[in-house]
Formats: sequence, C-alpha cells, structure tokens
Amino acid sequence: MLQNIEDTPTYKRLVQQGRIEGQVEGARQILVHLVQARFPSLRTLAEKQFATITDLQVLHQAASQIGSARTARDTRQYLQSLQSPSA
Repeated sequence: MLQNIEDTPTYKRLVQQGRIEGQVEGARQILVHLVQARFPSLRTLAEKQFATITDLQVLHQAASQIGSARTARDTRQYLQSLQSPSA
C-alpha cells in the first residue's frame, strides 16, 4: 500500500530540519540588524561570527548580550569570544 509522503518519518524529519534552519537564519539576520542599529562599525564582525553558529540557544544568548551591552567595546569583546570552542 502506498503511504502519503507527508506521513513518512523522513519527510517529517526534513520538514522539522527546515524549520530549525529557517529559525537559525532568521535569528542570525536579526542579530546582525541589532548590531548594525547599535554599533554599525561592528556589523562585518557580527556577520562573520554569526555565520557559523547553528545553535539557537547560543543565538538567543547573543541577543541578550548585545541588547544589554553598554559599549561597542563590550560588544566587540563578546563577538570575538564567540570564536571559542565553547560557542
């Protein structure tokens, strides 16, 4: 008997993966816009640092850190710390 493709585990997994990837990409874009709005000189660094992050929790943490940063220097230090293996 033929199964509706939308009911297969593989299809469901691919759809879920696409949703997560979309959320990650959206979070990256929002973070770059946040940095651009607050500290325009750090936009390129932000784009570079966020490009490889795939963990939504890390991106959410970044939004909190950048949103509450008082200076561009604090933000630069935070962005540079994202290179570490713990990120």
